[in-house]
Amino acid sequence: MDSILGPGNLILQVLFLIMAIVWLFVPFAVLAIRRLLAQLVQKQEETNALLRALVAPASSQAATSTEVDRDRPTIGNILKQVRDR
Repeated sequence: MDSILGPGNLILQVLFLIMAIVWLFVPFAVLAIRRLLAQLVQKQEETNALLRALVAPASSQAATSTEVDRDRPTIGNILKQVRDR
């Protein structure tokens, strides 16, 4: 007895197999990308700190360390910024 789809049935089975394989690898890819993004953020913060050190004069090194803490979006820093305005 022939299938209603005929040769389309084989195509659907192959597509289903491909989708199942992709579905199995997606979580691993997401986890790998998450680690890479965390590393990129860390490197970007290091680069920003180096750029601040290059731009700021040597006498105001203490001021840049407080600016780095002020730039971080924590609840305490946000409240300080709101109070300062």
